[in-house]
Amino acid sequence: MEPFKNISSIKTKIEDLESDLTSKKDQTQPNNFQPSPTNLCDLNTDINNEIEKLSQIHNKYFIAKIHNI
Repeated sequence: MEPFKNISSIKTKIEDLESDLTSKKDQTQPNNFQPSPTNLCDLNTDINNEIEKLSQIHNKYFIAKIHNI
């Protein structure tokens, strides 16, 4: 498994979430809209979970490289 493919998918997911937030803001919120703390906390949790998964994949990848698996 190549860790960099997952980094690209996380970047795409973050961009999609940002785009989704922007479109929702444009459709339903006034110009001074700020995402609620809950949304930011959920987003932060999702990002941290993805980082943890990447870290595990990264570790497995380099262990495999060290042992020539």
